[in-house]
Amino acid sequence: MKETNDIELLKKYNYENKDIYISSNAIFKRKLILDDHIALDPFIYCASNLICRNYVHLSSNINIVGGVDSYLYVGNFCNISAGCNLCPGSSDFLSDNIISSPLLPKNIQSNIIKPIIIHDFVTIGFNTTVLSGVEIAEGTVIGANSFVNKDTQPWTLYSGCPAIPIKKIDNKLKIKQAEELGYKKDIYNYKDIIDKYNIKKYDLDKYNSCI
Repeated sequence: MKETNDIELLKKYNYENKDIYISSNAIFKRKLILDDHIALDPFIYCASNLICRNYVHLSSNINIVGGVDSYLYVGNFCNISAGCNLCPGSSDFLSDNIISSPLLPKNIQSNIIKPIIIHDFVTIGFNTTVLSGVEIAEGTVIGANSFVNKDTQPWTLYSGCPAIPIKKIDNKLKIKQAEELGYKKDIYNYKDIIDKYNIKKYDLDKYNSCI
């Protein structure tokens, strides 16, 4: 299987003049909104709207599921490691209806559509799962094989199933290095970006229970 940059996808979104690599072996089924300095590796499967800011790396074999009404927001200087599963949309398995499928009539589908928001300077370790409605705070590090079903605190290492806080992280050098690369605390939050690109408005009440 030949591995190349997906030139056609770059042209579709007018990203040819940016420092962006999109593997030709990755699949993006919804809207793709990218800033600059981004690598999207082979065998990513993304069935949600994806928004990536600057200096973002999504490694191989990541699944992002949720459908046309869902989205994942990834902030600046973020890394998502291989094998992660992120679910900004899923079936409501506790519904009285038949378990949802995109093949079912809309009137009997029962879905949970809650965005996943990943703020700046976040690293998510191998094979981690992140559930609908979770907001991962600035500077969070998630250890490998974790299960994240609740919001995190800034600049904190989390690990486990479910993920729990382990220790605080010193951010001074990281911020200094980012500022040398032109980073400024973003005046636009993710809601502004959603509005800018006319992505569906969401009920942002948290869905943090483990199902």
